[in-house]
Parts: sequence; structure tokens; C-alpha cells
Amino acid sequence: MPKTRLAALPFAGILFVVSGGLAAAAEQVSAELSAEAAAFFETKVRPLLVAKCHDCHAGDTTEGGLRLDSLPALVKGGDSGPAAIAGDTAASRLVAAVRRADGLAMPPDEPLTADEVATLEAWVARGLPWSGPGSGRGDDPLQTPQDMDSRIANARATHWSFQPLVRRDPPPPPDGVEASIANTWNSPIDRFILRDIATAGQQPSIPAAPETLVRRLWFDLTGLPPPADEVDAYCNNPSEDAYAALVDRLLTSREHAQHWARRWLDLARYADTMGYAFDGQESDYPFAWTYRDWVVAAFHNDLPYDRFVSLQLAADLIEPSVAPADLAALGFLTVGRTFLGNKHDIIDDRIDLVTRGLMGLTVACARCHDHKYEPVATADYYALHGIFASSKIPEDLPVIGDPPPGPEADAFAATMRELEQKIEDHTKAVYERATREAIAHAADYLMETSRPQPRGPDGRTPVLDDGYELQQLLIDRLTRTIEGAGSSHPILGLWAEVRSLGDETFAETLAARLTHWEEDPAAAANATIHSEMLSSRPDTPRGLAEAYARVVMRASEAAGGSDDTPDLEAIRHTLIVPGAPLVVLPEEAMRVARREERTELRKRNRDISRHQATAAGGPPRAMVLEDAAVHDSRILRRGNPGRPGDVVPRRVPTVLGGLQAAEGSSGRRELAAMITAPTNPLTPRLIVDWTWRHHFGRGLVETPGDLGLRGEPPAHAELLDDLAERFVTEGAWSLRWLHREMVMSRCWQQSSALRDDLREADPDNLLFARANRRRLSWEAWRDSLATAAGSLDLAGGGGRGMNPLSTDSLHVRSLYARLDRQDVPGMLRIFDIANPDTAVHARAQTTVPQQSLAVLNSPLVVESARRLAARAAGDDELDGTQDDTQFVHRLWRAALSRSPREDEVSAALAWLAAEAAADNPVTDEVASSDASAPETAVAESPPAEGTGPDFDRYDRLAQAVLATAEFQFVD
Repeated sequence: MPKTRLAALPFAGILFVVSGGLAAAAEQVSAELSAEAAAFFETKVRPLLVAKCHDCHAGDTTEGGLRLDSLPALVKGGDSGPAAIAGDTAASRLVAAVRRADGLAMPPDEPLTADEVATLEAWVARGLPWSGPGSGRGDDPLQTPQDMDSRIANARATHWSFQPLVRRDPPPPPDGVEASIANTWNSPIDRFILRDIATAGQQPSIPAAPETLVRRLWFDLTGLPPPADEVDAYCNNPSEDAYAALVDRLLTSREHAQHWARRWLDLARYADTMGYAFDGQESDYPFAWTYRDWVVAAFHNDLPYDRFVSLQLAADLIEPSVAPADLAALGFLTVGRTFLGNKHDIIDDRIDLVTRGLMGLTVACARCHDHKYEPVATADYYALHGIFASSKIPEDLPVIGDPPPGPEADAFAATMRELEQKIEDHTKAVYERATREAIAHAADYLMETSRPQPRGPDGRTPVLDDGYELQQLLIDRLTRTIEGAGSSHPILGLWAEVRSLGDETFAETLAARLTHWEEDPAAAANATIHSEMLSSRPDTPRGLAEAYARVVMRASEAAGGSDDTPDLEAIRHTLIVPGAPLVVLPEEAMRVARREERTELRKRNRDISRHQATAAGGPPRAMVLEDAAVHDSRILRRGNPGRPGDVVPRRVPTVLGGLQAAEGSSGRRELAAMITAPTNPLTPRLIVDWTWRHHFGRGLVETPGDLGLRGEPPAHAELLDDLAERFVTEGAWSLRWLHREMVMSRCWQQSSALRDDLREADPDNLLFARANRRRLSWEAWRDSLATAAGSLDLAGGGGRGMNPLSTDSLHVRSLYARLDRQDVPGMLRIFDIANPDTAVHARAQTTVPQQSLAVLNSPLVVESARRLAARAAGDDELDGTQDDTQFVHRLWRAALSRSPREDEVSAALAWLAAEAAADNPVTDEVASSDASAPETAVAESPPAEGTGPDFDRYDRLAQAVLATAEFQFVD
């Protein structure tokens, strides 16, 4: 049955909760969950409750009488009453507590982050959706074994999605099917669908009219309306050969690749920004577009799907090495949200993308505990965690192509050199300053190896009276050098011998050593150290450190001068050459930089990023992921980084074979091999269902992106099995083959008219006994506006994104829009753009008043209408004297890909005439002389933006046609 989003409980329901109907109220809250609501609870809310609340409010631990490990307990509340009221954040004590308001403060020690508070607020506002254990609906409905080994074995043995793919023999036409249908429904797809329709006692629908079919085909394969001449050509010869030829032509077009690339980008959670920027970063992804353009090229070249997936997971690891351009495929992993730099959230996002996005398995739910439903253990999650923890985005993204030739490229390179020189100059200045100041504070560094000063609560090194902050990096290096020197070292031996002694013993031992040096000058190997110590006779640790400091300063100042000696050179080599204890290597300069110096470096790096992102003429780069320091991850108990557990070797989930990562490699290559292995049935089943869903308007599986134990079984299981198996073997993983199989089927070519018998027997069209009428996606609708306006340039596109709402961008396909995941325009949201923060297999489809208001008032529609009217007018002067009939014909063909019917021409001409009269009313003098003219009062409303006096009746008629259901829907 269709699932609906939870509504907030009515006020009467709240009274019922408070008055004692607790179990029933909890059951009401959780009675029906949409897949989205269940996913929200399992991935966001349950892990948060487990990590931050269950230590004090779960099981036998019920501080304040409150338990938060089940919905009935939450609704019942504790000693102070109900903890939460569904749909009412203001009245929920749980929300007040995490907000630390009304005298409440939970958790008591460490407040929740703003994002965590927002998650709980959203959960309460949604009506407290709770899935699975603790929901109050009884035992786990899946009735799976409890130990993980048994759960895995049970799933492999019994669940449909884990079973091997099997070729199914298409059934013969059932008895009772009309001969014309039995003779034409010949493809494997048709035979399986026809059997199921007949079994339900129904008949398929008639074929769609040629005009309807060709328009559907163009939109389905290219996302664009067909030219009216193309429709005429097909309608004049609607043969099977003509249809097959048109299918093949569209499948090989660039427009097809662009249209289906946009659908893939929904699954890849594509955006051009990282979301909230952190640590002074620019939020832009300057080269996200190279991933988008790579996807277009891959679809256009019909790259086999297994290769397509492998490149997106491990292009940098595949042998032999791939072409540089294919490195852009790794944007699949790297264009997601960055979660303020929280590495565990970033990894979680990538795990969910790869497992749920590509295989329909919700592994990410095992981050805090063994999966409640799927055969996935927490160890499986952290085995994958280690794979992505062993990968990193390099600071310098690789160049994957040549810059465009010409003056723009020269100007780009010149500016780039200037910006890079500024960074080099700044780093050099920091290095020189840090070296100079470290040498000047040599005594203080020596004292830290003898009498270290206490650290503050933040663990930072001391700040001296002159404002200098000692660097832990130098302290550690100096300590290791001294410990390795020993008392016989010619320079540091004296300090190494006495630095750890108490003050009295220190003075006695130091005096004895200096006396020995006086008696035996050969005992001190370095003459400069010998001379300084005997002349200054230090008797305290500080005095000895300052004596060393004077020698260090003398050695620094003498470098390369006439006063230099081999002894001074030895001192420099020991303490103050690059990489020595008091001087970092030049490339380490920013590790000892001051805060303001680091800020300045970030600013200069941002200048480079901004230049790379916005300036013309630069070479394209790939947003790659590459192997870093390879290591296995520890299980984080309840997902808490502060509670590490056992180390888990890098591998794929056990239920999918448990393939181990190669030694010294992150394991992404092995992960890609598992996902695309012929023995893994999840991947082909998911991509077949994904493709079917976009062609037919609903999937063979009712739960998009969920093939696991909680997902719905396929409505046409044998068809899905057979099509997935043939996709791999017969189609050789070709998506073009898969598209052709679907649109060549008679099932896809049916009429969408809703027959009375089907309206009652199969209102949701689960049988696919008719086509589904569908509203255009945001991109297809905008591209249709641009096409009708005559503005769209199909030869262009690619590169950095444009503003899709700007009328100056009407020549560019919507695919190439720039998308800011932190600020998605309202226009795109009301037309159901995919959420760029998660892998979306199928967009929501809503019908809301704002969509109609956008068609009436959006500058994008108004400008499109103006251009459409000008296109329909051609060279004619629209002054009311030209042949309006020809204008109407041109308008219909440009906007609706067909000629108008006679009744439409009559209605349009009558409307134009009425508008002409309204635009040229009689004068006041004439009106006053006409006693029969009735008095009228017309309330004027403000015009839409761009629809001033020059937005004439022809423009208005064009806008009216663009607002029709025929323009916005496909039958």
C-alpha cells in the first residue's frame, strides 16, 4: 500500500497521551512510516539516542524514571511527565532539555551540537516516527535469528535479493488474451508483464497514439520535447522500423547522455559546494563539474556499467593506469557534504553512498550497533570505515586535461604564478621569522628539556613573557637529540649529563665537570663550548642553558663570515640547520606559524582556489580520492570516537563475501570488484530497477534503493531476475542495451488513459497495464521552456555551472546548473529537486500551489513566453493586422510539438480578439456618451515581474500555453 508521511498528532491525541492512553498513542505515532521517515530515524535519531542518552536512560538505568530506548517509554516519560509530544516541539521536555532551556540541561556534561539538537527537533516535529525495535508494535516483524552468523546464513538462503541471478523462460501468452496482443507482445518484458496482467483478470491498454508515443520517447530518452517536424515525420510513418530507428538515434545522442547523467547525479548526491565551510575554507568545489561532465561522457560512450562503477570507486588504483580524464570519476566519492570536517561523518556518507546507492543495502545503520534488520554487523561497518579512512583528498588536485588555448589561458597562468609566488614569499617569511625566534629562545627550549613548565587545560605550550610561544615540535626534537647524545657528546654532552639532576646535585656535578675541563682541556671536544663554559662558570640550569644559547647565537651570526670556525659549524649542524632541533625544514614552516600567519596563508590559498574556480583559461582538475596512510579502523562503541573498541581488518561485508583488502592498499579496488562481481546479484538488480523506475514511473521494487530485508519484494520478481541476468550476460552491462529493451517493449508503449476497470482493480498501476502519466522533472521543464523559446543551444554545455534561474542562461541545459547544497533555490525545491545531501534513487513528486504560482510569476517563464511569442511571430509585425491564425499555429508547434486542433485555433483567436479589445478600451468621452454601457469596477493586481505594458496579448497567450498541463506533463 502507498506510504504517507506522518502528520502531527491532533490536539485531542495529545490529551489522550497525557491522560493515559500511552501504548495506543505510541502505536498511532508509529503505525505507518514512509521509507524516508524510517531511514531518518534509523540513520539520524536512533544513533543519537544510543550515543548520547542511553547511558542514563535505557534498560535498567532510568535516571528520573525516564527511558529513551522505546517509543512507549518516551511517550510515557519519567517523574516529570511525558518526555515528548508528537508534532509539538514547544511542549516537549526532551526538546527543552537538549536546548538547555526552562531550567533543563541534558546531557548534563557535554551539550549536543546544533545539528544534533536540530535532528531531535525535526524528529518531534515529524511526529516521533520510530521504526523497528522499541516501536511498541511487538517483536521484530522480520523474525530473523539473533546471532549475526545465523542472520547472514538465513539472508543468503532465503531473501530474494541475495539469491543468484537466474535466466527465466518468458511465459507463453496466457489464454484469454486477445490475439492482436498475444501476437505483438513478444519481448521477454512483455511476456512476463502480460502473464501477470492476465492472471489478475485484466487486459493491457491499447498502444499510445503515435503523436503521444513520439513525444514520450523524446522526453524519456533525452529530457527534451521533440521538434514538431519530427513528430509529423513519425506520425506519417508510425512503423516498427521507424520507431526502432528513432530509438537508436536518440540513444546515441548527446542529449540522451545529458538527460540520464542528471538522473545519475541525484544518486551521486552531486552539488558544487561542500555545504557549511569550516576553518576558513571556501565552500565551493571548483572542479565538481569535471565529475558531472565525466558522467555525461561515460553515458554517451555507453561505458559498461561495471567499468562505470569501478572507475568511480577506484580509478586511481586500477591497473593498467587509466587515462587522466577518467580520474574525474572519483568525484562520485568526493562531491558530498563535508560535515564541518568531521571525518567519521564524511566516511559514513561514503559508506551509505556505496552500499545503499549502488547495492540497495543500508550498511550505514550499523555505525552504532549491529544492524537491527539487515545481516550487517558493526564490524562490517568499520571494516568499510577502514577502507575510506585509508583514503584522502590530496591538497593539489591532479590536472586531467590541457587548458584551452589562447590569451585566456596565458592570462590565467600568469595570475596563477603571481598567486603561487605570494604563498612562497609568505611561507619563506614565516620560516625566517620562526628560525630567528627559535634561535633567540634556545635557552628556553633547553630548559623545557630539563624543567618543563606546566601546560594549560588545552595542553598548549607555554607563552613566554615576550609573547613567544614555544613549539612542541621543536621541544620534542631537541629532547630526542639530547637523549641520543649522551654525556660524551662534544657539544650537548654537558647538558645531557646534568639536565635531569636536582638543583643541588646539578651545581655540584656541573662544577666538578668544569674543573675537570680545566685540568684536562682535551676532555671537551668542542673548543667554543669549552671556552664559553669556563669563562661564564654557570651554576644553575638556567645559567647553563643561557651559556649554550650564547654559543648558538654566535654560531648563527658567524655562518659564512670571516669569524666562522669548524667548532661553530659543528654547533650549527647539531642545533640550527634545517631539520635540526631548533630549526624546522622549510616545508614544515606552517607547523610553527602563528595564528595570524596561518590565517594569512589560508587567505592566499583561497585566492588560488577562487582563481581556479572562477577564472577562464585554467586546466581542468579532478576531485580525486587517493590512498593515504593505510590502516584498519577500530569499532567505535555506539559510534562514539571516545570509546574505541577492537580493530577490524579492511574488507567488504561478510554477507557479500568478506573479501579482504590487499596489503598496503586502502581496499577501494577490492570493494569495486565485489560490487561489480558477477556473483553479486544486488548491483544489477538495483540498476535495473532504477532504470525501470525512471522509464515507467514506478519501480519493480516499491522501495527505491532498498533491496534489503525491510524493502518490499518485487512485484514482478521473475521479470526483474531475468532482465538483470540478461543485462549482465546478453547486454554486457550496457545501459544503452537496457534502455532499448525497455522502450522497445509493448508494455512501455501503452496508452496512459485510465480505464474504468483498471481504476478500481489496480489504481496504483502495479500491474503496468497502462503507462503512467508523469510531470516533467525540474530540468526537463526548464529545458522545455528554453526549447520553446528557441534559446537552447544543444551544442554547448559543460564546464563550470551557471545560474539556472537567470534568463541569460536560457541557452544552457539545466544539467549544467550550479547547485549550492547549502542554498538550494526555492524554485528548484518546489519542483522537487533531489536532496543533494544523500543518494536519491527517485525524486519525490508533489503537486502544490507554489508550482502554479511559479508558472504565472517566475521571470524565467515570463521571459520564455516573450521569446516564444517572438519566435511564433517570425518576421510578422504583431500589431493586430497580421494573420493571427498563423501565429497560433506557430505557437502550438513551438511549445507543444504539434499543430493546434480547430477548436484550439478558434478559442485562441477569440481570446486574442478579446485581449485586443481590453488593451484598447474606448475613451472616457465615448463611454460617457453610451448610456447603455454598464458601470464596472476592475480590481487591478500588481503584474508579475517582467509583465509590464510591453507584455502584450501575444506574450500572454504564449505564457498561457506554457502553463498548460500538456506542456508540463507527459502522457
